[in-house]
Amino acid sequence: MKRFLFSLALALSFSLHAEEPLEISGIYPGLASFNKNGECGIGAVVPWAGKLWWITYPPHLTHGSNDKLYSLSPDMKTLEMAKESVGGTHADRMIHKESNQLIIGPYFIDAEGHVRAVDVKTQLIGRMTAVARHLTDPENLVYFYDMEGALYEVNVHTLEVKKLFSKPVPGWHGKGAYTAQGRLVIANNGEEPVGGIKIENLAELPPKTPEDRGVLAEYNGKDWRIIQRRQFTDVTGPGGIYGSPDDKAPLWTIGWDKRSVVLKLLDGGEWFTFRLPKGSLAFDPWHGWYTEWPRIREVNDGKFLMDMHAQFFNFPPTFSHANTAGIRPIATHLRYVPDFCAWGDKLVVASDDTSIMRNPLAGQSQSNLWFGKLDDLKTWGTLRGVGWGVGG
Repeated sequence: MKRFLFSLALALSFSLHAEEPLEISGIYPGLASFNKNGECGIGAVVPWAGKLWWITYPPHLTHGSNDKLYSLSPDMKTLEMAKESVGGTHADRMIHKESNQLIIGPYFIDAEGHVRAVDVKTQLIGRMTAVARHLTDPENLVYFYDMEGALYEVNVHTLEVKKLFSKPVPGWHGKGAYTAQGRLVIANNGEEPVGGIKIENLAELPPKTPEDRGVLAEYNGKDWRIIQRRQFTDVTGPGGIYGSPDDKAPLWTIGWDKRSVVLKLLDGGEWFTFRLPKGSLAFDPWHGWYTEWPRIREVNDGKFLMDMHAQFFNFPPTFSHANTAGIRPIATHLRYVPDFCAWGDKLVVASDDTSIMRNPLAGQSQSNLWFGKLDDLKTWGTLRGVGWGVGG
């Protein structure tokens, strides 16, 4: 009965012959996503093949789930759930230039909108948190990075999967991965072990400190190296969702410690560190579960937006060692924002809205997208700076 009512609601709110769908303060109720689990977040959202695509995720399912791949028409009237949906806890996305495919979760979508799904039951097992360009064969292969720490190699044509590492470096709760300057950089943001998985420790560990939690690490195709034992999330660069434009382009990664938000820059093969204010301390816990996927991403006309620790920032695409100017806070918020993007003249913000974990009054886990303008963010929370300063 619930499934029938949900389908009926979708049909009433989004059909080819419908009038303008109901919109309330940037929210379209008919776009709400549901699943049968304790959480239903929207892990990634990307415009592609004339539509807006997104995936939902449950809390911790490594072999698929009842979550869906969705697409929405530009007139906001036709919402589709892909029949190829296999679900799972995923938040990765990348546009593979050479094959002209969108990779989102375990799905490969061509320029005409045809969908293929990798086998998540027996091959690509885990919670895919990032996908990155390959170091030696970027035309045919990509890396998939799992939240538990595994690194896979997937052929973009055949979808053949090869597992490269089970867990090469310490830290837990994997987040970003990005290839630049001849290395793959990965990040995780927690220190809570999962399910008896053993760390391979393929990199020399730095001296231990009381603040060790999470990791930022790099792989050159042969050896692993620990950059820092702190909590990091997104890893990206000016090429954004398409990957690094060339071997000299900078790489950015965001994280935090007890003092502040941490922004690290890889430029000319050298790492540099910068500090920014936190908008809230609510995202601080050592396990990293309260961040979801903070991102730096292009939103329109060459403008980049950064979301980190409850605060949106204007982020300059020119940020480098030679040019560090231009990072400016926009507004604070208290919501999980796993992803955001520009779609036409709209800014689309994905959320992890309502969970039934310790919240039985909610009835069913659900999330939605917010549609607005970049300038609308200025009407959100008051600017706020929280932190201990840069000492220590």
